[in-house]
Amino acid sequence: FEAYVSSYGIEGQYKKMTSEKLSSKKIVKLANDHDEISTKVMKKFTKYLTLAISHLVLLYDPEMIILAGGIIEYYPKIIKIIKKETQKLSLEKIFEKVVIKKSDLGEYCGAHGALALA
Repeated sequence: FEAYVSSYGIEGQYKKMTSEKLSSKKIVKLANDHDEISTKVMKKFTKYLTLAISHLVLLYDPEMIILAGGIIEYYPKIIKIIKKETQKLSLEKIFEKVVIKKSDLGEYCGAHGALALA
């Protein structure tokens, strides 16, 4: 899963397609600017994240899924894509009450949570 749905995964997929090493932040920026290869990498990222979320929805029937991290922060259209694609893969009655949103705490929400527990 992490080979596709992580900063490391994005960088690896990009390098595999181009032989060029770029940071995930740069790849996301290129995808936002409609670069063909970066867009393909982000589509693969989104595909696997969507599959994982749809499985979580079916297994746990959550009320809300909050996504966070640098990639979510810098690739804003991903939330809309994930909602649309997850809805296609999930049972309608289960999915209709699930809220999928970006964290209000931004890229470092994990650090905020750890600090709150310290």
